[in-house]
Amino acid sequence: MSSALPSALERRGLLYGKESRKADHSSIAETYLGAGRTMDALEFFVLAGDTGGIDRIRDLAVKEGDVFLLAQIERLTQIEEDPETWRRIGESSEENGKTAYALMAYEKAGDTEALARLDKDLVIDPENIPENGPENTPEETELT
Repeated sequence: MSSALPSALERRGLLYGKESRKADHSSIAETYLGAGRTMDALEFFVLAGDTGGIDRIRDLAVKEGDVFLLAQIERLTQIEEDPETWRRIGESSEENGKTAYALMAYEKAGDTEALARLDKDLVIDPENIPENGPENTPEETELT
């Protein structure tokens, strides 16, 4: 297979068609991963049963704080991630400024201390809310 990515129709055939060959799935996954198409790569790694490839994507999800990628790994592999992995992805999300993702990860980890700490940090100070609402509010227009 060349380094060019398959078209959407070719991809579908490679994943689900009669010509789908498990032996090719890992190399196709590597092509997608090299192109930054992590979700596509994950699908091919799962079909290939390539646990090493799946582990690399899991490590990437943790490093980037990508809660949705880790959840996709759980969904496709039908294997629940351990609380420690969710806690690590929560920390990474927090370090990368992804507070909402961190909250989701800590919830999955069952880390009530981290949830309480983040929840405390998210309290909105009423003194910082403008009286007339947000600035640059579009003018109201009549619908005719």
